[in-house]
Amino acid sequence: MKMFRNTRCRKGNSRKSKSMYAAPAFSLLSVTSFAVYAHDHRGDRDDHKKHKRSNLISEQRLGSELYQDTNLSLNKNQSCASCHSLETVQLFGGKETPAPGFVDPENVATGSPTSRGSVAGKFGSLNSPSAGYAAFSPEFYFDENEGLWIGGQFWNGRAATLEEQAKGPFLNPVEMAMPSKWAVVSELKKNKDYVKSFKNVYGFNLHPVPSSPMAPNDDNAPQ
Repeated sequence: MKMFRNTRCRKGNSRKSKSMYAAPAFSLLSVTSFAVYAHDHRGDRDDHKKHKRSNLISEQRLGSELYQDTNLSLNKNQSCASCHSLETVQLFGGKETPAPGFVDPENVATGSPTSRGSVAGKFGSLNSPSAGYAAFSPEFYFDENEGLWIGGQFWNGRAATLEEQAKGPFLNPVEMAMPSKWAVVSELKKNKDYVKSFKNVYGFNLHPVPSSPMAPNDDNAPQ
């Protein structure tokens, strides 16, 4: 698994030294929340309700919780599932889709072109694509035989892999709008089940990361 670059610490800066672990922790968070759960979820809404947590492995349970956790957004009102719904959605005329489309329900119901962000009045710049089968999309590349760009994530392929894509929404000011990676991990630490799960599933200890819920994305934040 790739981790964020530049985990070096400045000499004499004990605050940064202790918090350098926030970057790899954030990488684990983003990959788990999107890749694991998007890959695991199958079937229609009734099947999903019957799919008990006890039937999921530990990594899948963690991914499920993270994918649906609105606390990982600035105003505690948006999760991955907000724009990539795990439920059937209502269409024009009151009918519902036969199965989840992993898209924004509001886009489907109203025809709105983009998704609301955590901050009121802010919207994404592109329509939220479906998260269905995202885990199976190959790394973005140019196919010489087809003469086409293949795979990747987002409509324009700006993220080569799902791992790269999953890190973006947390920090995008028009999406989940968290101020920094450090702030996301600080929010993560508030949940004792998350701390325990990251330790059990990945062997990663979140305790050394000092909490800073509104840590700015500047030189003092872990990179």
